[in-house]
Amino acid sequence: MSRVLVAIDLSAGSDEALRQGSAWAERTNGKLGVIHVMPDIVQTHTLFPHENANAALDAAGLEAKVKSAVAERIETVTGRKVKDTADAMVEMGVDYARILETAETWKADLVVCGAHGHTGVAKALGGVAEKIARYAHCEVLVVRESPDKGPVLAATDLSDPSMPAVSAATREAKYRGVPLLVLNAVDTPLTSYFESLGLPFGGPPPVPRGANEAARAAHVEILKRVSGDGEAIVTDGAAAREIVRVAKERKAGLVVLATHGRSGLRRIALGSVTERVLETSPASVLVVRFR
Repeated sequence: MSRVLVAIDLSAGSDEALRQGSAWAERTNGKLGVIHVMPDIVQTHTLFPHENANAALDAAGLEAKVKSAVAERIETVTGRKVKDTADAMVEMGVDYARILETAETWKADLVVCGAHGHTGVAKALGGVAEKIARYAHCEVLVVRESPDKGPVLAATDLSDPSMPAVSAATREAKYRGVPLLVLNAVDTPLTSYFESLGLPFGGPPPVPRGANEAARAAHVEILKRVSGDGEAIVTDGAAAREIVRVAKERKAGLVVLATHGRSGLRRIALGSVTERVLETSPASVLVVRFR
């Protein structure tokens, strides 16, 4: 049984996260948890200590109201009764930090959050979603509205750290009953271009065109073995740009990427490709960890 923790800020964007997180939990016969983080409104009054008790009472009253709003939102968006099918949690503090702490103590297998915050501005890169994807101990789903029957796109550079993305994408494609696409974007070096510039001055000849085609064919064969029944795609260009381009062209319902991870307090930073895709992907992005 999986444990799915959805982080919401009571915005329209977090409603989509709630819908997708609830569907994920239902599909995997899992437990749904929902967390909302309030800013820390309790202030310590050193000159007027009697005000501390009043502030604490105000915070407790507000927390009760917010928890009721969270429960109502869960029932409205998902149809679930909170007491029976979901855990509703309201915390106070720094949003991403409290979400990450709760994910570990609640033993979440997946954290789901929206790519857009309450302001309507994308918050993936450098924001809450990016920090959760960077530091979470488990898989993270950064949600956007996506085609329900769109294919699942896994991105890999064929290194060991990238292979969990293929495994997770295979799993998701089977769950969803949709095609699997496995993409390897080969960022063609500029050496051939500069070598060709040097030809009039006695420079070496450029790499033969046939060599590039042979390398592409080799990549396709490897991807076919890796992806099983999936479609192998090899493209030229910067990885993040190609992932987003293919996701748009093929109307992907989910993009899956892998990143390094460690247990405990330390996490390895996300790669620049993952950060860029989180920022610009047209579909939801699942980030899985290589351990």
